[in-house]
Amino acid sequence: MKRRKDTGLFAWFGTALPLFTFIVSSITMLIGVFGGGFALYKFYRQDVPTLEPRAVTNSSLQVGKFNDSQCKADFWVNLENNGVAPFDVKETRLRAWIFDWKVPDPSAAASYFRSIESSPPNFDSANEKSGFEKDEIPFVRHYAVGAKFSWTFTLFLRRVSHSYFYCRADFKRDPKSKTSDWFSASWKPSCNDEPSPSPNSSPSPTPSVQ
Repeated sequence: MKRRKDTGLFAWFGTALPLFTFIVSSITMLIGVFGGGFALYKFYRQDVPTLEPRAVTNSSLQVGKFNDSQCKADFWVNLENNGVAPFDVKETRLRAWIFDWKVPDPSAAASYFRSIESSPPNFDSANEKSGFEKDEIPFVRHYAVGAKFSWTFTLFLRRVSHSYFYCRADFKRDPKSKTSDWFSASWKPSCNDEPSPSPNSSPSPTPSVQ
């Protein structure tokens, strides 16, 4: 018996079904590609920056007379991992400068201190002859999320009348890097008989390790 050829809607649907299936599959694939691409874009533009190591630092400086020719400077520094990823500090550098306070406008202090930092320091832990701690260098350790470490550096600096001390601690995750990841600095008058007003007179907290 000869089969009657289907006509109408059912015939058209049967012919178009493979094409319809191909179109739906293509659309689904494109949605998957674009969805994956958007997720990857979001990860690198939004999520990755938040995973970068983050830290906050603070410090204070206390200065007192040690003898007729030297002042004793206690430089307290704190470093805390306030990000969402752990990190390791591989290098700590400590420097100190003796300078004359010549800035009449406090708003110019930032540029003035940059000029001080460009001059040779009176103390530099990068110098092997400086006597800096060699057995266990402070802050060189692993920092889990929320971990913090504090240390008081004690320096004996030359006593100069009407001068100031400026101390700075730098921290690097990569010792080969030319720039520091984080730093903290404080300044205060030297141990003069008549000390000048200090722009940074907060007391030094008790150092702690956590």
